[in-house]
Amino acid sequence: MLLNVPIVVSRLVTRRSGVLVAPLQLRCISACASHLSGSTTASDLLNIMKTSDSNSHKLHNNSGNKTRKQNTKQQHVKSFKPSPSSVLSSSNPIDHTIADENKHFIVAPTDEEMITSAFLSSESQKQMEKQGFCSFLLRKPMLLAAEVLNKFEQVSPAPRVFFTGDDTTGKSTALSYIQHRFQKKGWIILTIPSGADLVLNPEYIDNSTFKEGKIDSTLQAKTMLDRFFAVNGAVLDKIATTKEYKWFEGMVTTSMTTPLAELQDLIAEDDRCAADVACVVMKEILGAKDRPNVLLSIDDVNGLFEPATPMLDEDFNRINPENLTLVRMLRKIVRDKHSFTRGAIVGATSTYKNVIPELNEESKGFISSAQFGIRSPESITTSMNSFKFPLKSLTKEELASVVGFYNVIGWCDEPTSQSYIGSLHTITAGSFPLIKKTLNSV
Repeated sequence: MLLNVPIVVSRLVTRRSGVLVAPLQLRCISACASHLSGSTTASDLLNIMKTSDSNSHKLHNNSGNKTRKQNTKQQHVKSFKPSPSSVLSSSNPIDHTIADENKHFIVAPTDEEMITSAFLSSESQKQMEKQGFCSFLLRKPMLLAAEVLNKFEQVSPAPRVFFTGDDTTGKSTALSYIQHRFQKKGWIILTIPSGADLVLNPEYIDNSTFKEGKIDSTLQAKTMLDRFFAVNGAVLDKIATTKEYKWFEGMVTTSMTTPLAELQDLIAEDDRCAADVACVVMKEILGAKDRPNVLLSIDDVNGLFEPATPMLDEDFNRINPENLTLVRMLRKIVRDKHSFTRGAIVGATSTYKNVIPELNEESKGFISSAQFGIRSPESITTSMNSFKFPLKSLTKEELASVVGFYNVIGWCDEPTSQSYIGSLHTITAGSFPLIKKTLNSV
């Protein structure tokens, strides 16, 4: 396995010279493409469709029309053509309720750049760019998870919510929706694109300038902070440090009441401190008295608790993940649920492209203890603090919604009768990539 490749990291190396990172394959986060469309109204979508790839869509529609004309006599069941209101939800995610199950949420154009740069995985970004707009299929587990966060908004400690299931079932997309919804609600959003990356594929390694013996994943910390300040800039202007901090082996000091945003100046001078700044920011955010709720979102959350890294120290011993600055801080937050108040931890499990096909023991422990079987907002109780929502392949009802949505925006003109949906579901097994491929070929 790739994890057995010895990568030596010298404790004496202070910059990147001579430091290698294990060549683990980066994951390909698969998500339902139906989550990646959007504008504000159906008419906006139609306008977008007319101006992008119009020729290919015309060719597709023309060929499809010919086929349908030939098969008209064979269709004995009259198909239902849904109106836009039957497949589209409110354009404001804060308004969504369980009644919006299986509808499509079309993201406002003014929010697309934020979602793309801060919340969506790289694969989802590519899909959105191809389609020209962004939307989410509002699946029941996503809406129920949001209801949990609403229920705990004024309750401590913060709940832990986990999306579980096979790869390509939309777990990462569910995280993106939750992040966007609660960012619009005014929460502080802290996004960790991949907990597994921090342990199994650390990038741009440095010895810590803050605490001796610790190791920093500088590039990942810098990327995380760039997103964090971009998403939460206005809110962070009101939050300052509560103590004095020393940086770069004590050569630089920041005083108490330093605005968090000003800590970015340290990274601009020397980015070796990025991981240390990230940890201080997280500590200060969670400890701040007068702040909005905080949402900590971690994709590949089980990977954050992998027991070993692919790196060896100068004595050829495996480096303990607890010695990785960001990993240690994030593990502490997820483990110590009593110290995190006014907010929520939301995570999604992953096989990390089959590098970690099974949950490690610690992940298995806290996910198996999470409450399962929430079926309605009324069944959510604050007596439990941990919840899990399995995501599976699309149901027939979800598939019917996808076909209806595609009909509305002009991508296809297919029947939504029970017989057709049943046949399509059987052929594709509810796999959205196969569904999209099948609909594009008819």
